Parts: sequence; structure tokens; C-alpha cells
Amino acid sequence: MAIAAMTDRAIWQRRASRNAAAALILFALVQAICSTFVSSATGIAGIGLIAALSLALVIPALARFEARWRGAALDGADAEIARRFRRECALLWVAAAILPFAWTGLLLGMITLLV
Repeated sequence: MAIAAMTDRAIWQRRASRNAAAALILFALVQAICSTFVSSATGIAGIGLIAALSLALVIPALARFEARWRGAALDGADAEIARRFRRECALLWVAAAILPFAWTGLLLGMITLLV
């Protein structure tokens, strides 16, 4: 029984890790596209560097997501764990898709105010 429990834990941990890695790739891709657009629209070359620094905010959040699925999040019934996992992964993917646009909009707004 302990082996089955460890296997179940390993499966949830691996799924969380894979989702986090794929969401990071999506975030970085969308962020690169957005920063390229802003750079070409404004003529400011340093936008790419500012966009790359946004990864410094995202990576620790993903590490916390993964750490949560190594610990207490795995306590409970299988159905409850699956429900929590789906909810957190949905939030993760929405954030990975929307945050680059939000940060780019914020950056564009700051540029507009300064220029």
C-alpha cells in the first residue's frame, strides 16, 4: 500500500512539474512576442531586457506551485486531489497566457506617460 501511495504522489508531482514547465514555455513565448511588438512600435531596444526580467517574477511562483504538489496538497481523497489539481492547473495556464499581455500593457502605459 505504501508503494502505491508513493507512486500516486510521484504521478501528481510529475504532472505538476510538467504543467509548470510547459506554462513557463508558453509565458516566455508570448512575452517575447509582446515585447517584440512593443519594441518595434516604440523604437526602444531595451524592452526585450525588461521583458526577460519578468521571468524573475514568474519562476519563483512556479517553484511554489511545484512545491505545493510535493507536500500537503497530496493529502486527501483521490477525487479531491484531482479537483484541486485541475483548478490550480487551469489558473496556472490562464496566468501564463494573460500575464504577458497585462505586463506589456503596463509597460506600454508607462512608456506613454514618460514620452
